[in-house]
This record gives sequence, structure tokens and C-alpha cells, in this order.
Amino acid sequence: MLVRIILEVLIEAAAVTYISTSIASGSFLIHSVFCLACCMIALIGGLKRDEDKMLPGSGQRRYFMTFGHATIWAFFAGIFVMKFV
Repeated sequence: MLVRIILEVLIEAAAVTYISTSIASGSFLIHSVFCLACCMIALIGGLKRDEDKMLPGSGQRRYFMTFGHATIWAFFAGIFVMKFV
């Protein structure tokens, strides 16, 4: 189960990083705004679904929370990609 969640976060982070760096074309500001927009979508979606009130082990998935965590990882990965690649 844990491996599946980690794999899901990695795939989502890779997708956000790829889209963000493609749109940004080396601009840190555009990359930051895109990642911020993704975080806002994840935050609003998570609150709408009451993902903060889900009990562990209940079988409910926290899709928006996972997307929010992946976006944070993608933000830093995007900085690395823009700097070194």
C-alpha cells in the first residue's frame, strides 16, 4: 500500500514538473505561479471532500492531499530542472 502511494506521488510530481517547466520556459515566476495554482486546487478540493476528516484505515482515498504533496515536490524538482538541466 505504501509503495503504491509513493509511486502515485512520484507520477503526479513528474507530471506537474514536466508541465510546469514546459510552460515556464526557464521563468521561475511562471513555474511558481503554476505550482501555487496547483496547490490551491488541491487545497480547495481537499476541503470540499473533507479529506482532513478522513480516518486512517477507513478505505477512503485522499486524492487532493496526495496531489498537493506531489505539487510541493514538483516545485523543488522544477527548480532543480531549470537550474541544472
